Amino acid sequence: MNRLVAGMLEMLRRTLGSDISIETVLGAGLWPALADAHQLENVLLNLALNGKAAMPDGGCLTIETANTYLDDAYVRSFGDVKAGQYVVVCVTDTGSGIAKDILDRRAVLHHQAARRGVRARTCHGAWLRQAVRRPCAHL
Repeated sequence: MNRLVAGMLEMLRRTLGSDISIETVLGAGLWPALADAHQLENVLLNLALNGKAAMPDGGCLTIETANTYLDDAYVRSFGDVKAGQYVVVCVTDTGSGIAKDILDRRAVLHHQAARRGVRARTCHGAWLRQAVRRPCAHL
């Protein structure tokens, strides 16, 4: 994972422009992980572009990797993942967040989906989830 993130940094810097700095916090001793490198690159690029959109006046995008353990309490909240050891990739930005009117619309969509008995997901989230879904992956 660390090699993949480090290998994308120059492309991300060119893509995001000089107004956005990129910081990395790459965990030492990451466990081996099975992941599709091309799909993970697409996910990271997509998250970076979303971060750029949230920071029109510039800011900082941080990409972190680490080992983590998902316990039984976490697993109960997300029925599609098993407890155990995982490698996590976190992408954060200093952007303004999602505007209230968009959050309100998303809440309406979740409410309508719940009334129809459909598992509610945003289109963006569903795409990312499908891109990284593997026997040992969770988004």
